[in-house]
This record gives sequence, structure tokens and C-alpha cells, in this order.
Amino acid sequence: MERYSVKVFFIFPTHLGDLLVSEIFSPARLIEAAKDYRYLLHRGYKQHVALRIVSEHYRLSENERYILLRAVFPFRIARMRIIKKVSPSTLPRYTLSVDGYNVLITIESFLLGRLLLLCDDGFIRDIAGVFRKYRISEATKRALLLMILAIKELQPKTATIILDEPISRSGELAAMMRKMLMEYSIRGTAKTSKSPDREILESGDVVATSDTVLIDKAKKVLDLAGYVILKNVINSSERHECKARIISLRRTHGDLYVGFGKNK
Repeated sequence: MERYSVKVFFIFPTHLGDLLVSEIFSPARLIEAAKDYRYLLHRGYKQHVALRIVSEHYRLSENERYILLRAVFPFRIARMRIIKKVSPSTLPRYTLSVDGYNVLITIESFLLGRLLLLCDDGFIRDIAGVFRKYRISEATKRALLLMILAIKELQPKTATIILDEPISRSGELAAMMRKMLMEYSIRGTAKTSKSPDREILESGDVVATSDTVLIDKAKKVLDLAGYVILKNVINSSERHECKARIISLRRTHGDLYVGFGKNK
């Protein structure tokens, strides 16, 4: 008799059309801490005060506190960001500006099996924090290919990828991106910038990022890394190969989707 392991997925609103599935691991204690932290934020407590109260009560580790900071937001702010998100199917109407390292590192974290967060505002974020010590690797090349293929699929009018100039080998990475954009017949370019935030906000109708500062300043946003990750989670789950590690601390989810993988 063959034995199967069960993987539980949650379906949630992501503006991704049919791409609504992601594997979720939800530690119970951290979820309770998130509820209290979210409540205090909603009641007007300053972020650092709310985090200190919750951290002391639940005896959170440094990593757990960082997860709350990255994933949990007051309802008003989360709703404002969700409203800004555009449907990927509408990209042909817009020019796209890509926060290069933000998108690339998030996809790379997924490929490497690192922990990811499905946040209150609907964006998927990593907890890597490796921007300044970032190094180009084989995983970078795989992540870059997935990013370029997604841009090709979504067909924006043009795509401009902006990289932080001070980060090592940014010029080399931008050259790789320009070459791939040309190879895949995508109208656009990639470049480095000493003022990346300003250029990202000014280089397209829609900003592709999960950076909260940019999201709050942009008029329209797209979670490009989230789109790539969820699409690959679905494809790999259909092949019984899903290895995503995504924590969700959100308050509610929709219907359950259960995928089955044959045990070896």
C-alpha cells in the first residue's frame, strides 16, 4: 500500500488571477504574538513600544521580533498597500520599474529554501537582510532568469530595472540583465543608481517591489517576486515537489487546498 504525506495550502486573495496557492507554516505562539502586536498597532501604540510589550510577554527571540516587524502592520496601512496593487494581467497598459535587488533577493531566497513571509499587506518578503553583502551566485542566475521570464510573460510597455550602485558588482549584474532583456525581446533596460529609491519611483507607472518605503510612496505597485514565487509553488506542488517555506501571520484565510505528495 502506497503512503502519502499531506501538505496543506491556504488560498488567499493576491490579485494573481488563478495563482492563489502557497504552502504555509504557522507557528501557533508567533501567531498569537502577531495578534497582540497588530492590536496594539491598531490602537495607536508606536511600533517599538508595541514590539517591546509583545516580545517581553511572549519571550520572543530576535528572529521572531524581526518577523513581526517585517510581516505585521496596522489594518489601515495594510489596506492602503493592498489597494495600490495592480493585477498582473493589466501590466500591458503600464511601464514597469523594478526594484532590482529587492525582487532578485526575494526570489533567490525562495530558490534556496530560506524562510519567507506572507505579510499582512499581501506581499511576500524574505528575512535575509543581505543587501550590502550580496554576492552573485548560481542561485542569482536562476532567480534572474525567473524574473526576466515573468516580465516577458506580463508584457509591460517597458521595463526598467534599477540596482543600488554601491553594492559590489552591480554594474556587472546590470549588464547581465540588459543582455537577457535583449535576448527575450523585452523593451527596457537595467542600470545602477546612486539614488535608487528616487529613480525606481520615477522610472515607471508601476513599481515592482516589496519595500515598504517604496510601496507607501508609489501610486501603483506589483509584488513581482511574490508572483514568481507563487507561480513556482503551484507548478512544483503539481509535480509533488513543493519545498517552499512561507510563514503566514495573517488573521484570516480562505478555503483550504490540500496537495498530496507520495512518500519515498
